Amino acid sequence: MARAQKWKSGTNSAVTWDGLAFESERLLEQLNGRNSALAEEIADFPEGKTRVALIRARVNQDFFRAAVLASYDARCCITRLPIAQLLTASHIVPWSVLTVTPDLKVKLSPRVKRNPTEKAAREFLGRFESVSISPPRRFAPNRDFMLYHNEKIFLAT
Repeated sequence: MARAQKWKSGTNSAVTWDGLAFESERLLEQLNGRNSALAEEIADFPEGKTRVALIRARVNQDFFRAAVLASYDARCCITRLPIAQLLTASHIVPWSVLTVTPDLKVKLSPRVKRNPTEKAAREFLGRFESVSISPPRRFAPNRDFMLYHNEKIFLAT
């Protein structure tokens, strides 16, 4: 209900919160004696809307995540970064930009390597290409799962 809250300007015209930022920019430009094409383009600012979406979410992964984090001392096995929010406990998902091969080496997706807009990712992740991951203290990765992932799931193109 984006239009439920209204703001009354000095001219008594109702403005939605969605358009308030643009209206303030228009008034600021008017005050400073400038005329922006942007103000004219947004005269009919579209209403922000929501929609119901069906998503696929991983559930019941607490044990798996805890086991992986315990195996690598709550650090990324590639970068050794200890930032828990960045650790998803696997790269066995179709959106991966990298994978770990069955011989426990990092393999970067060619999609990242050749994408000119991914310079930061190439520079950061590229230094880990073909480097062995840190060995797990317990719960070694299942070689068959890793082989399957590398052959069937990983975005290698």
